[in-house]
Amino acid sequence: MKKMIDNIRKYLPAVLLLVLLLFCIRYREDLSVEKILRYTPKEPVKAALLMLVFYAVKSVSFVFPIAVLQLAVGHLFSTGTALLVNFLGRAVTLALPYWMGRFSGASMVESLTAKYPKLKTVVDYQNGNCLYISFFMRTLNFLPGDAVSLFLGAEKIPFGTYMAGGVLGTLPGVILEVCVNVGDTVKTGQKVAILEAMKMENVIPATHDGKVTAIKVNKGDSILEGAEIVIIG
Repeated sequence: MKKMIDNIRKYLPAVLLLVLLLFCIRYREDLSVEKILRYTPKEPVKAALLMLVFYAVKSVSFVFPIAVLQLAVGHLFSTGTALLVNFLGRAVTLALPYWMGRFSGASMVESLTAKYPKLKTVVDYQNGNCLYISFFMRTLNFLPGDAVSLFLGAEKIPFGTYMAGGVLGTLPGVILEVCVNVGDTVKTGQKVAILEAMKMENVIPATHDGKVTAIKVNKGDSILEGAEIVIIG
């Protein structure tokens, strides 16, 4: 019985993720703002709950268009209510994959680090600072945000610290300085840019050795989670 329970714990999150992913791939062309508005209940509470369900689906599917949800919420509610619903929805998209990853444990870490070796590089570079790990992984663009959440959950980063870093990492940041030029050779952990978020200056490190092939931002640019900053070949 214990072995069966362990197997369920190990494989259930992956099965649920696969089912939801297939659903989103099948119906993603139908997920427009107009169609969401058409089928959303008129009652504000029911409408808000439906939007949170959509956010929950998005949290475990890399192809679900979160921008469509944000626009739909903006159409459905007043400004203040829309901000609240989108904030709660963002909290859902952070929390669900975290707990799926935490539930899966070591098997999830092994799977993600095998696919994305740079994950461990970033974790090691931050030297155990869980808040910075959660924040920086959302400012770098080499991994989908949902996969970051799965990984950090599997690494058992404290939930409160993870959520704080996740929320900070999804807020707009401003590029204070670009520290490299196209053609420069960089080493893992080398400073490539400085980002300001929530009045704090944060160093953006190179995730691997290589040569800078492109710079996607300029000083003063405002960027969101996952935006490309520097491309290292």
